[in-house]
Amino acid sequence: MKSRPILALAAGAMLLCTGCSYKALDEQIQQTVQQAQQAVQQAADPEDDGIDGYTDEGRPYVVVPPAPEDDMEIKGPGGSFSAYRVYTVHYDDPEFADLPIERGTQGLTYTLKGAEAFGSIYESGVDLYGCQIEDQAILENMSFVLVELEASYTAPAGSDAAIIADAGELSGVALQDRMTQQMEEEMYPAATYFSLRPQEDDPDLDKGHDFFAYRIQEGEPVTFQLGLFCGPSYVEGGNVYLEVNEAPSLEQEMSGDTTRKLFALFPEQEG
Repeated sequence: MKSRPILALAAGAMLLCTGCSYKALDEQIQQTVQQAQQAVQQAADPEDDGIDGYTDEGRPYVVVPPAPEDDMEIKGPGGSFSAYRVYTVHYDDPEFADLPIERGTQGLTYTLKGAEAFGSIYESGVDLYGCQIEDQAILENMSFVLVELEASYTAPAGSDAAIIADAGELSGVALQDRMTQQMEEEMYPAATYFSLRPQEDDPDLDKGHDFFAYRIQEGEPVTFQLGLFCGPSYVEGGNVYLEVNEAPSLEQEMSGDTTRKLFALFPEQEG
């Protein structure tokens, strides 16, 4: 069955990605699932290469099912979400055990303080050191949403009072039921700016590999800014959200803490 090789490879990807950020882990799981889907389809039908189509440049792609929108919790400024979740992916083959997944940092909570949209990142006045994007067309022409968040940490029993956390577990998203044709043609929201990017002389954190890493201590909240680039129509339509620890979009049944956690950056435009 399709679920058997897909989830087995997904579990392997998690083990190989021990040092990755949670966002990178999500991307690796999704890539592994796509590759497994292609392999399964080709095994069932040798003439089926598992490819759903090709871009104008000739690159193959596979369509990944969109994240569900029937189980979401949405909060505006002042709202908080735990960065920790535990859920289980269930096999439909009794020969294989269910796959429990624990993600995020237990005791870490994010609170949305506010968000402001700009015509470009240059209008925001932020230090470009914290930006991953170098493409001038994006820097000059894409809308830039600057989000202010507060992270707080309560150390679980037996855990360190000071830790290194990863803001890469926060990702920009848009809701499918609010998409327009114009949005489909523009840049999808992407979080690529972090005000606390490690400095070049940081003794423990690498400014590249640990781009979204930051230090936090119990009882000492940390405030930072996360920046998202997106097409102007997303801002105009208020369809820009920040998701906390997005769960992989899998076809298999999942149980546990699977509710999507979204911050509405433009709550005044909520339907």
